[in-house]
Amino acid sequence: MGLWNWLFGWWFSPSESSSSSRSAQNSSRSTGRMGTLPRNFETGPPRLKPLRYRSRIRSVLWQVLGRGEKVEKLPYPYARFLGRKHFLSMIGDVNADRLKRRGLPLIRDINELGRLLGVSPQRLAGLIHLAHQGRPPNEKRSHYWVKWIKKRRFGHRLIEAPKPTLKLVQQKILREILDPVPSHPAAHGFVPGRDIVSNAQPHVGQAVVVKFDLEDFYPSVTFSKVVAIFRALGYSREIAIWLGRLTTSALPMSAKFPDKNPYSIALFTRRHLPQGASTSPAIANLAAFAMDVRLTGLAKKFGATYTRYADDLTFSGDHRFLKQLQRFIPLCEQVVLEC
Repeated sequence: MGLWNWLFGWWFSPSESSSSSRSAQNSSRSTGRMGTLPRNFETGPPRLKPLRYRSRIRSVLWQVLGRGEKVEKLPYPYARFLGRKHFLSMIGDVNADRLKRRGLPLIRDINELGRLLGVSPQRLAGLIHLAHQGRPPNEKRSHYWVKWIKKRRFGHRLIEAPKPTLKLVQQKILREILDPVPSHPAAHGFVPGRDIVSNAQPHVGQAVVVKFDLEDFYPSVTFSKVVAIFRALGYSREIAIWLGRLTTSALPMSAKFPDKNPYSIALFTRRHLPQGASTSPAIANLAAFAMDVRLTGLAKKFGATYTRYADDLTFSGDHRFLKQLQRFIPLCEQVVLEC
């Protein structure tokens, strides 16, 4: 108890009389500092004002309503029900001007999304497993064929190939929405007019070439990142969520993992970009746009050239760049981790 008494005495200066206690308390109100304790502290702690807080239901409702508009009638199929004959509409924040500038189709609600993709809203709901909280109940009812491929060094690579209906839907999303959006000039993988040859040409004749391979490139792109990409294009929150669900995948909790690695289980059981879908390379290029911007600027500062082919990062430069690799490589790794 000696340490506690010392701390107590250091924090509070005990008074010798009630008058000095009241004067110190008054002075503390004027100066904003903690004053001396009142005499009745020995009989019990001072009463504190009750904290004002929102219940869990009110907090969740406040967060939900902050994302849309509360309406009395069903605004579109599968709109969120709030109770007491009220629904949540999340289609009012569509940016029609931005979509028009980019040459992208204007999609106002789920019915228009279904007409664009050639699938009914009910079928779209089945493709994203809406009745099962966005996750297939088992591998048999999944809309992806799953295959594990052993890597050359260690671990396994997951290939998720969409089944026919989902494959057609993703191809239309790629053709109508993703293809018109340009990628960064440094990106050469799966970009029209660029290939592995155009990726290598800027590095021909350089004194040194440095190459990095990003680990788990596709599954590292999360569902929230994909939704943010569609939102940045100009689509409403509701349409961006549906497009994000149609272009991502999540393994059922009963899936079998060959290496039983907890990292792999956490990586693939959450919604991620599936390696094998036609939309994944284009979305991955858009997700890496900020990284391409920063790495291009970093390479330029060191007098180097930067290109990226999917998950392969390539840098090249002269002999001066070779002497600065000890500084350049840690900075490059830091940018990749931040992005």
